[in-house]
Amino acid sequence: MRAAVSVQGLATPLVSAEELPPLLQEIADLVSVSAALTIALQLGGRRMYICRMMPPGHKLAQAVGLDSARVIADRYGGDYVVWPAAGRALRLHEARRLRRAGLTFEEIGKALGVHYRTVFRLIGGTPAGVPSAVRDGGRGLRAARAICPVCRRRHKPRRPADPRQLRLL
Repeated sequence: MRAAVSVQGLATPLVSAEELPPLLQEIADLVSVSAALTIALQLGGRRMYICRMMPPGHKLAQAVGLDSARVIADRYGGDYVVWPAAGRALRLHEARRLRRAGLTFEEIGKALGVHYRTVFRLIGGTPAGVPSAVRDGGRGLRAARAICPVCRRRHKPRRPADPRQLRLL
């Protein structure tokens, strides 16, 4: 199931439930994807007590409607829930769509309201249409460097060791 959503005034392509955090995937299965996205955008990052008998004035009922909130209360009633914010997933989705449309990192950053380096980190440094290379400042393309499993960044390749030196460790 897919639903359209808006991030900072931009209409994103349809988002599927599989792209959402696990709790929001459950909400999408219980109610709808649009209700899960509404919860992520309006209530994301907050800890909330879900009443067993959902009153009309509850923040969840105001966000998704009383009928949907009662369905959610049947599953999570009596518990505290920390709603995940799906903003990063939605920004990533929108950034990839804009990149496929041919926009630069700077243009995407301006459209999403983030720094161009944030866009670079979100997308992974891939130029439009070439997923396995990194744009080299207009001088052409060079092979993509492996992503470090510890810090998730791309490091400069190490110089080969001088054969005249001893390896101590």
